[in-house]
This record gives sequence, structure tokens and C-alpha cells, in this order.
Amino acid sequence: MKENRPIILWLISGCLLIFIMVIVGGITRLTDSGLSMVDWSIYGEFPTEK
Repeated sequence: MKENRPIILWLISGCLLIFIMVIVGGITRLTDSGLSMVDWSIYGEFPTEK
């Protein structure tokens, strides 16, 4: 069990970080605090193919 301790801590910390990201994403979604620029208008022209 001692030799697996770093792996167990790494897995638990990874799961904890994923859980925190899900919570922060949910709070962002529920409070409508998402991206401020959802529509990107195109400036200029696309290069033409030759």
C-alpha cells in the first residue's frame, strides 16, 4: 500500500480538480456569467484561392 500512495494521491487530486471545474462551470452557467463575446464578427476578407 505504501508504494501506491503517490498514485492514489494523484488520482484523488485529479478527481478533486475535475469536481471543482464542474462546480465552477455550473455556477458560471446558472449566473449567466459566461463569455462576454459570443458572436465574433469577421473583419476584412478571406484570401481567395488561385
